[in-house]
Amino acid sequence: MRTKLLAFVLLFAFWAGLSARADWLLLAMGLVSAALVLFVSQRMGLIGSGSHTWSLYSRLPIYLLRLLWHIVRSNVDVAMRIAHPRLPIKPRFIRLPIRTKNAISQAIHANSITLTPGTITTEIDDQSIEVHVLNHSQKLEQDLAEVDRQTSRWS
Repeated sequence: MRTKLLAFVLLFAFWAGLSARADWLLLAMGLVSAALVLFVSQRMGLIGSGSHTWSLYSRLPIYLLRLLWHIVRSNVDVAMRIAHPRLPIKPRFIRLPIRTKNAISQAIHANSITLTPGTITTEIDDQSIEVHVLNHSQKLEQDLAEVDRQTSRWS
C-alpha cells in the first residue's frame, strides 16, 4: 500500500511540476492521470508487492545524477570529435555481459545507454547487451559496466 501511495504522490508531483498553471481543472486532470497510470502499472505487474519498487525509488535520484553526468561528459566528447577531425572515431559494436535480470532494470539500463551521446543499445538478452559506440575505449567499457552494476541492484 505504501508503494502505491508513494508512486501516486510522485506521479502527481511530476504532473504538477510540468504544468504551467495550477487551476482546479488541471489539478483534477493530474490526479486522474496519476491514478490511471498507477492502475495500469499495477495491472501490468510493474507495481506491487515486489521489493524492487522501493529499491528503485530510493536509488533513482542518485542514479539520475550519475546518468546526467555521463550524458554531459559524452556530449563534450562527441562535440570535441566533431570540432577536431584529428580526434579518432572508432565506431564498433561491443557485447558486454550484464547482471541485470529484471525486465524494468534491463529497460532502464538499455535506455540509459541510448540516452548517452555516442552510444546506442542495439540488442539485449538475459546474459548480455550489444551496444554500438562511436569511439571505443577501455574507459567507455568501464562506464557501461558501472551502469550495469547500478541497475543490477534493482533486480
